[in-house]
Amino acid sequence: MDDFTVQLAQLLGQITAPKAPEDIKNASQRLQADFYMNPQCAVSLIHIMQKHDDSGIKQLAGIEARKQIPIYWEENDQGVRNEIKSSLLQTTLAEQVALVRHTSARVVAAIGEIELGLQTWNELPQSLNTAISSGDARDREVATYIIYILLEVGAETFVANASNILPLVSENLGANDAELQVTSMLCAGMISELIDASDANAELFKKQVVPQMVEVLKGAMQRDDDKTLQLFEVFSTLLLVDGALVADHIGDLVQFMLEIAKRGDSDDFKMAALRFLISAVRFKKRRLQSLGLGPTLTSSMVEIIAQQIAEFPDEQDDDDEDEDTTRKLALRVIGYLSNELPPKQVLVPIFELLQQQPNSDAVLSALSYAIEGSPEFVATHLDPVLESVIGTLRQNPTNVSALMVLVRLAYHLHHIVGEHHATLVPLICSAMDASSSPAQFKAATSALESVLETLEQEVIAEKYLAELMPRLISMLEQAQDDSLRTTLIAAVGSAAFAAKEAFTPYAEQCINGLGSLLNLENASDMTEVELAVKGSAFDTIGAIAGAIGKEAFRPYVNTFAEKAYATLQVDLLREAGFVFFGVIAKLYGEEFGQYLPRVIPLLVEFLGQDDFGFEDDDEDDDEAIGQEDDDSKFKVNSLLATQKETAFQVLGDMILATKGQFLNFLEEITDPLFSALDHFYEGIRKEALGAVWKIFHSLYSMANLPKWKPGFPADTSGYPESLSTFLQLARTKTVELLEEEDSRLVVIAICENLCESMKVAGPAILGDEDTLRTICSQIILVLKKEHPAQMEEEEIDAAELEQSEYDSLMLDYAFDVCAAMSESLEAHFVPIFKALFPYVQTYANSKMDEERAFGIGALAEMTVGMKSSVSEFTGEILNICIKGLTDAHLDVRSNSAFAFGVLAENSTVDLTSQYPQILQKLQRLLTKVDKQAKKNLSDDLEDNNDRCLANACGCVARMTLKAPGSVPIAEVVPALVQRLPLGDGQEEYVPIFGLFAALLEHNDATIVPLKGDISNLIQEIARKDETEKVLDDQVKAKLEVVMQKM
Repeated sequence: MDDFTVQLAQLLGQITAPKAPEDIKNASQRLQADFYMNPQCAVSLIHIMQKHDDSGIKQLAGIEARKQIPIYWEENDQGVRNEIKSSLLQTTLAEQVALVRHTSARVVAAIGEIELGLQTWNELPQSLNTAISSGDARDREVATYIIYILLEVGAETFVANASNILPLVSENLGANDAELQVTSMLCAGMISELIDASDANAELFKKQVVPQMVEVLKGAMQRDDDKTLQLFEVFSTLLLVDGALVADHIGDLVQFMLEIAKRGDSDDFKMAALRFLISAVRFKKRRLQSLGLGPTLTSSMVEIIAQQIAEFPDEQDDDDEDEDTTRKLALRVIGYLSNELPPKQVLVPIFELLQQQPNSDAVLSALSYAIEGSPEFVATHLDPVLESVIGTLRQNPTNVSALMVLVRLAYHLHHIVGEHHATLVPLICSAMDASSSPAQFKAATSALESVLETLEQEVIAEKYLAELMPRLISMLEQAQDDSLRTTLIAAVGSAAFAAKEAFTPYAEQCINGLGSLLNLENASDMTEVELAVKGSAFDTIGAIAGAIGKEAFRPYVNTFAEKAYATLQVDLLREAGFVFFGVIAKLYGEEFGQYLPRVIPLLVEFLGQDDFGFEDDDEDDDEAIGQEDDDSKFKVNSLLATQKETAFQVLGDMILATKGQFLNFLEEITDPLFSALDHFYEGIRKEALGAVWKIFHSLYSMANLPKWKPGFPADTSGYPESLSTFLQLARTKTVELLEEEDSRLVVIAICENLCESMKVAGPAILGDEDTLRTICSQIILVLKKEHPAQMEEEEIDAAELEQSEYDSLMLDYAFDVCAAMSESLEAHFVPIFKALFPYVQTYANSKMDEERAFGIGALAEMTVGMKSSVSEFTGEILNICIKGLTDAHLDVRSNSAFAFGVLAENSTVDLTSQYPQILQKLQRLLTKVDKQAKKNLSDDLEDNNDRCLANACGCVARMTLKAPGSVPIAEVVPALVQRLPLGDGQEEYVPIFGLFAALLEHNDATIVPLKGDISNLIQEIARKDETEKVLDDQVKAKLEVVMQKM
């Protein structure tokens, strides 16, 4: 070895030999300064790896060589490079120490990646092909490992030839050598990513390789191989490859992993199996659903949770939320199942178990995680759920599982849970009093926080505030545990949120007390839990500000704004600072403009931070020496991503609040906003999109344009240039996103923003013919369940599969876009309706209740939008309505009543010949509604009943207005008045009171005796609206007309 290489080896020896930390640091610094700046270092490190006697030094040299090769390899003389290439494969195969052998194999791959690209190592593939077929198992293993690495880095020669390698890999999967089996399985997993079902060796993969991989994993688990967890990851990879390659094995693989998760000997293996199941639910939901595996997976997860609770009863007291456990992962599987599969495959098995074991911790825990994905279905079963939760808490007031069910029920079924406050709040307070561990107290306080937010202002002010606030303040003053203080502070915020101005007597004490917690001088030295207290304090101060109003909070606003600026410099508090500014922006409106010059630059600077990072600061260079997997330093900062999501949401709030004042910053914020539409994280895409359209709404409002007129193309001649330019950019980016988007969350957001923006600007949102055609084609894909956000790699017909609630929500929003387009275009919507109608008709005739209701409801909304242009479709729509009015499902009948009413109102075709049978069907429907109303319905069913009543009454009113001579007014009108006020669907007051106004106009004999009842009714409706704010301007105007005519 030359002097350079000798000295380099000596320095490496100083690092590997036991030394004082300072000696290692000095050696590392010398390596960086004197050797790693020289291109020769790559060659010298390889020579040391090949020839040194000390395996530790060889290993370290190999690791360092891999880092230097991409930088310096090509700067070395070709002759030197050729010499190394000619010997490196042989020295690698001959290496006795396994760790060094694999490191050397990685060096071969690193050089191969470069040289193959330059076409200067053409003999490497043949050499590896020879070695992989060798009679020596170790040679085969090393060659397989090198090929695996070359495939991993994307070496073109090997990627293009991946399929031809598969037979050799398959042969080695069946070898007797365990190390060769494992490496071959890693290689097979990599090959699976590079081939598809049309490949010549696809059948070999399907029929032979996948079963072989299962056997390899079994063997690895039995001997506790150190690469076993890596093999589990290979199976997770199979879920992402061409679906046809693994379609026949999905059911067996799920059952295999399920068995490991339930009965495995190792917690690590159980958790790996559960992670596979999570991926299977995410990426193969249709296959799992078609195989009917939802109930099996659900009940198995409950079984696993029960096992874990029995074995580790104190696990719920573990506050380390970041550390995975078998129980937590099983609960996560439940959450994904609920989000991805229809309720019948997940919630029904849980409810059956709940009926059998109403106080089971395992079942209640599973239910708490399942609520988010299917809240509407849970609402229809709320009575037995609450019965179980209440019964459990009466037996065991501190049952964490039952309390967490309440937390999630209150969050997702806000309007329903609050009605049960008289039972729930005392139970939760008892749980807080009885808690003997931080986890129990935290769960109880979280339940209180969640339930308080469901209460009406009058309820909390009259029944709970006076008792609760002194109690919470006292607990907060006495609390020593920071995690408990965090939840108590949040509960105070919830009380303020619900109580609104009734919270004013407690505001000053709370603000001063919470403000004292917001000293950030030593924030860098604080723990996460300490910072969480401060974040919760800021959130609660924002809630108090919103509750007491801007004038009452004015003495404090500048003080806390300054503190909020400081939080934006602290990673774990940044989100709380953004949220506070969002609250203040909504509260103070245009007055918030004074803060924009400081907030916007900070926000834009933050949004520009890279979501990926390399943790290789200069001061840590010595620690990087010898780090094997330098790729592991490349990571996504998930905290940053979620904070950006919040930042974009707050930016949108600021834009709407400050109106024209944000224009000074428009150029500054435009680039980050539109760039974020390509972000990898769906939450950021969603919120950035929302902020984009909020800018448009603000610009449109400032332009003071006349009310838009339906038609196509839109007349935008009066648009200011800035508005036209921004709309063009927003529309283009939104439509591009819609074409490519694979997240349901973002597709829903796109549809929602398009609908809201059409309400503001009508057909201008739809652009030119090409844009309109693209939007329509994408909506049709959603209706066909063939949009990228609905598709899996594996082709399974989704038409006959029941939808998850999330999937149904996406369909619902797609239909909303259809309705918004019909209103924006009117007559110009007719050709679009012709294209849409076959798909809408498919839904209207679906076997699934929900889809029939969706289809008929959408048909009705499009009828409203098209107005008289719907006339040519009268016959087809009429047939659907008549059939729907006799449907077994209440929602279908309800929507059919609405659809016929608006058809009669808008069509120019005379439908009076249909009135007798329609009135008869409506009478039956109302009789059914009356019977249901007398029963003890769950709240959700009662809501459906109220909506049905509203639609039926609205239908009768529209029919009568259109053809009063064809309706028995003397019978209909008194019955109509008797059924008011409406519990839901207040927009149906427009035709109902429109009818009353028309009858009063003509002093009709039927309406005169009812004037007193109608007057009282209007007063009752107005009183209710003072608190609930449910009436829109159109309804209010109609009520005013009736009052004037009386």
